[in-house]
Amino acid sequence: MAGAVMLAVSSFIIFGLFNTLSVPLLVLGFTVAYATHSFMYGPMAAFLAELFATGNRYTGASIGYQGAAAIGGGFGALIATSLLVFGGGPPNTLFVSTFMAMTCLVSFVGAYLVKETYRIDLNNITEDAVVANAVTSESGQQASSPSGSIK
Repeated sequence: MAGAVMLAVSSFIIFGLFNTLSVPLLVLGFTVAYATHSFMYGPMAAFLAELFATGNRYTGASIGYQGAAAIGGGFGALIATSLLVFGGGPPNTLFVSTFMAMTCLVSFVGAYLVKETYRIDLNNITEDAVVANAVTSESGQQASSPSGSIK
């Protein structure tokens, strides 16, 4: 979630650095972009894998990742290009930066709303176990689900 916040804030700085047409500032802009992006991309594999039971973990994570990449990658570039044209073209990147910040906000909210699975035996993961874990985590008590998958 920290990566989403950092990338949202830095999106306004990054495009400003790109618009200077200075090579050192361009390199700095790319460095900031990749550094903040890595805070989100680094833990993504573990984050996605924990959302699924071990029997279908790789399939679920792969379908989710590849589907999101195809939809977000295609439409994201189309929307950003349209916003750049709508804003008057370079160097008017405010709309593109705002769009990028809003997508980071969606990522932040999505990551915040996903239930934590660290106390659940991933061999027996079910929706009931995730809900039971969320309830007991909020109350600070430990409990078992009907299948005994929460320890």
